[in-house]
Amino acid sequence: MRNALPPLNALRSFVEAANARSISKAAEALYVTPGAVSRLVQKLEDYFGTALFVRTPNGLELTEHGKTYLRDIAGPYAALGDATRRMQRRAVGNRLIVTCHPTFAARWLLPRWNNFSRQRPDIEVQIVTTLKELDFYHHDTDLAIVLGPDVDAYTLGPGIVGEKLLELEMFPICSPKLFADMFAGQGEPSEWKVPLDVLKTHTLIHTDPTPHEWQYWLDAYYNASRDPELKAAIKSVDVSHGPVFATADLAILAALEGIGLSTSIGAFVEQDLANGRLMKPFEFSRKATRFYHILCREERYEDENIALYRDWLLREAGIIP
Repeated sequence: MRNALPPLNALRSFVEAANARSISKAAEALYVTPGAVSRLVQKLEDYFGTALFVRTPNGLELTEHGKTYLRDIAGPYAALGDATRRMQRRAVGNRLIVTCHPTFAARWLLPRWNNFSRQRPDIEVQIVTTLKELDFYHHDTDLAIVLGPDVDAYTLGPGIVGEKLLELEMFPICSPKLFADMFAGQGEPSEWKVPLDVLKTHTLIHTDPTPHEWQYWLDAYYNASRDPELKAAIKSVDVSHGPVFATADLAILAALEGIGLSTSIGAFVEQDLANGRLMKPFEFSRKATRFYHILCREERYEDENIALYRDWLLREAGIIP
């Protein structure tokens, strides 16, 4: 029996494929092609001279040899990853990697960036944005800011902990020009009354991340109203039309350009509303059932830099004084 370790790339491909029960998902996690993962797994099987997987119509199934090998190497493989991450952090010094959605970065985090950098110029914060669901086991990140349900101890898997950062208040927005066009001929601004008919005659902007937000807002408005006439008007609105943008930030930019009305998270447009670049044509706001949470690995929760940045985020959000 050889004493050498098996090819490490093949070992990594095996672990990813075994955990995902899929060659294609393993390839996505490793940023390689499915063919490359298949070849590396085959290389490991050739190394041992035995099959590690059985290919089925529903994906991969581990053989008994495969199950035994995965069980035996799971701990050392995780320890190798942890040791590598610790070495990388020591090599780069005071660097903090924060992962979040692009819109959260653009609309909430970056406008506050200098508030932290002025306090701690010695800590280099690196922002990584993604539209995919975060997986701490495949992303090298110290802190993550993600959308999730309202739970006391939000978790994203074993050993991942976090806390609530932002509650979401949702409402329609539009440009000042579009707002004025809606009420042309209705007298003085003090006399304006917002008719729901504007939602039938103007473009409604949607986003991929929250494709049903217009309907959620209308449903919440309907449930909150006691006016039969208003309820009937709400029910008559068709929200199936209008362009769809990949991110909420693009939808906000479309509203700024006067393309139509969009729904938005209040925290993302507070400055635009304050300086008059955007208008809020309806007073009603919907409280979302999802929230932004800060997540990190449990064993690193009290690390100095992570604790400093987490507390700064919570102060910026008004959670702690």
